[in-house]
Amino acid sequence: MSTEISPLDIRELSSLELAFGKMIARRIDKENERPFELAAGCTLMSYRLGHACLDLDALPVGTTTVEESEISLPLSRDQWIAYLRQFNEAIGPDKPLILVETPDSTLLYLNKSRQYEKKIAKFIKVGEYRKPATIEPEKVHATSGFFVKPFAEDAQQQAIHAAVNAKFSIVTGGPGTGKTTVLAVILALELERNPNLKITLCAPTGKAANRMKEAIVNAVNDTKDNQIKTSDEIKKKLLGYTPSTVHSLLKLNAETGKPRYNPTNPLKLDLLVIDECSMVSLELLAQLLDALPKDARVILLGDQNQLASIEAGAVLADLCKLKTENLPVTILLENHRSNKNEPLCEFVTKIITDPEALELESLYKPDAPDEFKAIAIPDANRKTAAATLKTLLGELLEKLGLSKWKDVETIEDAFALAESFKILCATRDGVFGVENMNKLMCELLNMKDVDKTDGVPVIVTKNDYAIGLRNGDIGIVFDGKIHFPDEEKGKYRSFTPSSLPPHECAFAMTIHKSQGSDYDNVLMVLPNQDNPVLTRELIYTGITRTKKTCVVFGKQDILELAIKRKNQRWSGFDTALE
Repeated sequence: MSTEISPLDIRELSSLELAFGKMIARRIDKENERPFELAAGCTLMSYRLGHACLDLDALPVGTTTVEESEISLPLSRDQWIAYLRQFNEAIGPDKPLILVETPDSTLLYLNKSRQYEKKIAKFIKVGEYRKPATIEPEKVHATSGFFVKPFAEDAQQQAIHAAVNAKFSIVTGGPGTGKTTVLAVILALELERNPNLKITLCAPTGKAANRMKEAIVNAVNDTKDNQIKTSDEIKKKLLGYTPSTVHSLLKLNAETGKPRYNPTNPLKLDLLVIDECSMVSLELLAQLLDALPKDARVILLGDQNQLASIEAGAVLADLCKLKTENLPVTILLENHRSNKNEPLCEFVTKIITDPEALELESLYKPDAPDEFKAIAIPDANRKTAAATLKTLLGELLEKLGLSKWKDVETIEDAFALAESFKILCATRDGVFGVENMNKLMCELLNMKDVDKTDGVPVIVTKNDYAIGLRNGDIGIVFDGKIHFPDEEKGKYRSFTPSSLPPHECAFAMTIHKSQGSDYDNVLMVLPNQDNPVLTRELIYTGITRTKKTCVVFGKQDILELAIKRKNQRWSGFDTALE
């Protein structure tokens, strides 16, 4: 964990979080123990903010004001620890809260959050399983025409070798680093070793699951580069896999959040592969591993440098930091795309390895390459900023040949347009937010009625299990209906706008929502004032959504602040393994 802990803003405590602290104090007959109530409330608040626990260094010391009352607090972390140790009735292994001490931090957990970590740790520690026959490096090398380097010099081959010979493994890397090839070759080797192996593929979202399917199909059908060298029978099996979402795999109850599959009713599988794992929450991964049969094996794919899940935990990043023989982690760094954006690739490498070496000034120069450049938006006032944004956006649409979007003639062309360009925003509100950028796009393209204008992309904003649509699903308006890809039956599922769950225009979306997607061209829009959401991970995630070009609208000082701000997610994952 980082030693630089940002303090919690006590003013952000919700009424529920304050009531939670009071409830626990009342249960143990410690009413009016205001520091304890505050610590308990802050633990719940930390979970809401995405942390697995509360780092006590983030608690205020001395005095603070809560609900307009000043309260006296311990004067240091050590005093906080001594104070909290008095509350044995509320803090302990079978109590609502759990205190965990590490060499450099002290953590306060909700009981459920610590149990999630323990369940994942248990899966890692129990390394015994019915081990299949070992697959040698020579076999890995021979299974793809992509592999020209010797095994010892190729991280892709090493990732495959580790995955097919371990109970639990991780392959992490950014876009273009070859995770697709790794996945396809792993599946081919697994089926060659055991044609009856029960393999299940899943991802956190429907979009990510669809892309996982596309990646396998493209790899199998790649006859030019001979991406997979295997029998026609194996290739046919590979084409038959249809990845599901994690939620649908577990059969999570929409009301209770509890899965149908669990230790007493395990999933029927031998190998589970989870893609886009950075988006998987601590709770969800714990539920998945808890629902596996004893001898099941697991492979996690993802990008540890991306934004973590919206819910609590940064599981992929935490797991990648662990140093244990039971969990081999392979990091893919080399970009294998033939049409790669060199300026962007260089920037991405530096933001991961040496962010202080980035030269942001070059992005803002008039001669910066179109493939990757930045434009500062003046913010003399809201009206001026909005007008400048509209002008620059119109120029960009002309340059990309997208100004006649509404003249689209087929659903297929409309989907292709939607995949060719996306505006990604750090925030929803304000001049530089999703709502205004969608408004500007509709004005520029003369699309007045979102639900009735051909070619408009829309995004579902609330799950509707009855009709099978989930938050984040993207559809296209055409001929009075909204159409969504149907991967299982092919073509599209079509709905009238009135029959859909809540949805909105999706020319623009938040960077968070864009995870698991990529687009030919990306416009990333940053606010003109600093905002806590602006982090290095947010910038990395936004710019790596593009396959061809990326333009940034935002001031240089704001971009610099964002890159300097590393996202913090408190956890004690390493202690769960002890």
